[in-house]
Amino acid sequence: NGFQNMKPSFSHFAELLRFFVAAVTHFKRERCMSKEIVKFEFERETKNSIRYKEVPEDGKAPIVGSLYVQKWFAGSSKSLKVTIELNA
Repeated sequence: NGFQNMKPSFSHFAELLRFFVAAVTHFKRERCMSKEIVKFEFERETKNSIRYKEVPEDGKAPIVGSLYVQKWFAGSSKSLKVTIELNA
């Protein structure tokens, strides 16, 4: 077996470590910068707010479920889009 005769050197270790750090950094950046746009549609009106229900994408579970928005802000809007950004 050719690997038995191979003697690891510091440069091999350093290169492997650089690769590992780059991979972990990329993974963390992708995970930390996760952003999702969630769509909602009118469900019902309460005394002071409007209740919207989430419209999940096909095959995906809801992220938020229901969302209450104050009437003064929602006005007569029948749909909403909310951006959720995860920061770790």
